Amino acid sequence: MFSVRNNLLPPRKKQLLKKLIRLQFIKSILEILLILTSLITMVFLGAQTILEEHFASLTTNIVSVNNEHTPEIRDIIHINQILHNTNIIQKQFNTWSDTVYNLMSHISNNDIIISRLSLNKSTHTFEITGIARTRDAFLSFQKILEDSPYIKDVQAPINSLTQPENIAFHITATFE
Repeated sequence: MFSVRNNLLPPRKKQLLKKLIRLQFIKSILEILLILTSLITMVFLGAQTILEEHFASLTTNIVSVNNEHTPEIRDIIHINQILHNTNIIQKQFNTWSDTVYNLMSHISNNDIIISRLSLNKSTHTFEITGIARTRDAFLSFQKILEDSPYIKDVQAPINSLTQPENIAFHITATFE
């Protein structure tokens, strides 16, 4: 059987009734949203208090650890400063022993006798005093110094070349 619906309401009241139903539906949705918002807010407030408690306990622990280990922390800071300064000095260090050994390894021990070797880092000067057995040995030694990549502006007195044997010399140069 067919259900018969007779709506005897006038059209204006029908429209008002439809609007009322829509309004009631929107009101229900807003109530649900308000309840959900309230629940979420309560969860967030509860989480906030828990997090604040954990933060306070963590801060207390950090402060107590720092107070317990203050001398150690000062020692660590002091050691780090020493290491930093050492690192700066180490970067400025040059292995002169290797450089001098490489230069002097080309010298025949019988021909050149070095009595004094002086390096001045502040003025970048290099001085060698010694005796050469022959003039050729002295000239070859001077040539080795001039060809060295570390030394430039080699200066030897001209009077060193006047004697044929047992030449006392004093060579000055600059280094990089």
